[in-house]
Amino acid sequence: MFNEGSPESKIINTFDLMSIKELPVGYKEFLRISNGAFLFLNKKYGQAGLNFYNLEEFENKVNFWLSSYRSNSLIKGDLIIGEFLGDSDFVILRCDQEADDYGAIVISHPYDERKNWFYVKDGFTKFLSDFVRAEGDKYWELI
Repeated sequence: MFNEGSPESKIINTFDLMSIKELPVGYKEFLRISNGAFLFLNKKYGQAGLNFYNLEEFENKVNFWLSSYRSNSLIKGDLIIGEFLGDSDFVILRCDQEADDYGAIVISHPYDERKNWFYVKDGFTKFLSDFVRAEGDKYWELI
């Protein structure tokens, strides 16, 4: 289920408030086309699948993360863009333009140390494409 897209001005305003000056291009394009999405949602039980946050959810979701025990795991430029329903994994987009991993996707396991998280260095567009091709399976765990 894809949402209606957002105007660029709303995207820019949302992330300016979070001190993110430049989103990776693929993710920004995704928000223009679809302001968030539920992928592979189990409609019967409302669990399983991936929720990519819409712009209206970001403030609450980020504040929750920052106020939780998990905040110690975040580093500069981490932007949580989604969560796996029924799991405790989050999708993090690296938005620190000065870092070598700018644009990479990180799958967090909040009970594991950051060094044990999965890094998908190809960026959002490739991550989304591969996830859909894998029909919602966590393909990065098999690599």
